Amino acid sequence: LAQAYSFNFKTFTDSRPPVVVSTDPSSGATGVSLITPITINFSEYITEHYYLKYVFLKNLSTGQTVSLASKTINGRSLILEPANYLLQNNVYKVYIPARAVKDGAGNKLESSYTFTFKTLKDETPPRILYTSPYDHKMGVSTDGTITIIFSEKITTTRYQDYIVVKNLSTGELTTIEKIVSGKILYIKNTTLRSSNTWYKVIIPGKSISDYACNYLDETYSFIFKTR
Repeated sequence: LAQAYSFNFKTFTDSRPPVVVSTDPSSGATGVSLITPITINFSEYITEHYYLKYVFLKNLSTGQTVSLASKTINGRSLILEPANYLLQNNVYKVYIPARAVKDGAGNKLESSYTFTFKTLKDETPPRILYTSPYDHKMGVSTDGTITIIFSEKITTTRYQDYIVVKNLSTGELTTIEKIVSGKILYIKNTTLRSSNTWYKVIIPGKSISDYACNYLDETYSFIFKTR
């Protein structure tokens, strides 16, 4: 470069505060899932400000404020995670106070923002659709995981200890580990099962429920034989 070169520029003055552009669930929504996080989307990237701690979720049907496990900012979104499942067929209100968030230029949310939604009504208990191994199957591995697939997402209850796998030759219960993932209950043996032996899986009513607290309404069992 034969001679020095210079140029000037001027930064943009941002005086526009962030505003809420959408929410999920939307304002006035009905049939909302009991386990869905609540997302508030803004017009620009945001960061936390002092009044974020006053963001809350209230159950208008009971009058109780709902405990939040977390309030997370991700880009342009504020995500609220309830600490527990929401109650079915209840109306909820989200309250975002002014100055809860700000943009990169320090402009704060000017006005408070609220919206309501109603959760779904679910009175249908979960059902077992399929098991692996299936009932009366023979030649089952001595170390394979037992899989039970339900009609909807499930969780175990305080009666989960009554979910057992029984050795029908000795009458003894095997030592198992229970894992729930979505609609599936996995039962893993912590030791090998005996060979050429019949086993019975017992899943009592009320040991499993859906997220609306509808319990499995009757005991379900099936047997299989190891190879």
